Amino acid sequence: MGWASYDPVAPEDAGVDPARLDVLLRRVRLEVEHGPLPSASVDAVVSAFGIVFARDPAAAAAEAARVLGPAGRAVISAWIPEGPIATVMRLRAEALAAAGAPSGAPPFAWHEAAALARLLDRHGFSIERFEHELTFIARSAAEFLDAELRDHPMWLDARDRAADLRPLRDRALAILEAANEQEHGFRVTSRYAVAVARRG
Repeated sequence: MGWASYDPVAPEDAGVDPARLDVLLRRVRLEVEHGPLPSASVDAVVSAFGIVFARDPAAAAAEAARVLGPAGRAVISAWIPEGPIATVMRLRAEALAAAGAPSGAPPFAWHEAAALARLLDRHGFSIERFEHELTFIARSAAEFLDAELRDHPMWLDARDRAADLRPLRDRALAILEAANEQEHGFRVTSRYAVAVARRG
């Protein structure tokens, strides 16, 4: 069996021996470069905020189910759409839509146990869901936001589509500054869900 990791998540969280990770990841990367993984060929599929961008959630779930072995499991993390960073991302999406970018289908609720159960029941999976928090820290809200604007793929897409991001940046900065959790520097906390899907 192998290990298919699409994102950097601790293997022990998925019940996979970390000592095997380096060798298995090299094998998987080689296999992915040369075509799809064989059916029932991996112990775990792990996605840290990755599968949430799938344009076809049903197809993504079906592919995860196909490559997993009978005792395999899928571990999926997804942001819970609340708090200042989620508000900023909605603001970005609204600005892009106003600029004429295609809106696409509403995002699938990867963070909701009921939605995941409906998606994965057909493949014989049961779901366990957990909630965690992640804290973002920077010297200032402006430093944090400018790093996001420079590096985050979704902001890079916004930069390519929008003629001028300065009004959007100003509104986003105001949201982050209002939500700052500490007097000196910058700190905000976001919640996320982790779903563990097992067969049987």
